Amino acid sequence: MGIPERWKGHRPLPQGVAGSLEKLTPIFEREGVRLAYLFGSLAKTGEVGEREPHDVDLALLTKEKPAWKLWDEIAEAVRSERLDLVDLRSASPVLLFEIIRSGRLIYASDDAARERFVLDVLHLYRDTAPLRRRQRAALKRRVDRWCEESR
Repeated sequence: MGIPERWKGHRPLPQGVAGSLEKLTPIFEREGVRLAYLFGSLAKTGEVGEREPHDVDLALLTKEKPAWKLWDEIAEAVRSERLDLVDLRSASPVLLFEIIRSGRLIYASDDAARERFVLDVLHLYRDTAPLRRRQRAALKRRVDRWCEESR
């Protein structure tokens, strides 16, 4: 798989980037981060290696400050501009569910915050399931119509 267009022109992820995630704890403590998840390719592979991840995907639940305001400091700590931040307060239910399902928790200010967040996400995901089913059915109808019209 090639490098996504958005990362062309940026230096590749440095070796040991997964180890540099430990440097984020003091930043998270100082800036009022409640939870931080590593997700995406780096969470799956664990390091730059055979299946090279393209970027560092972090999802943050903060007390006050929007996650994007921490971008510069986090990019410096992980030694890469290939950084995507997701604010867990505004992410979609599907993305939230995927992050808790397949992401790796790398920081929690306390266990109660983590448990509360996970339960809230599971309830939100379950509660929005009927909407996703309707969207899927509507999309299928549109695709079927398009296929019929293009014959």
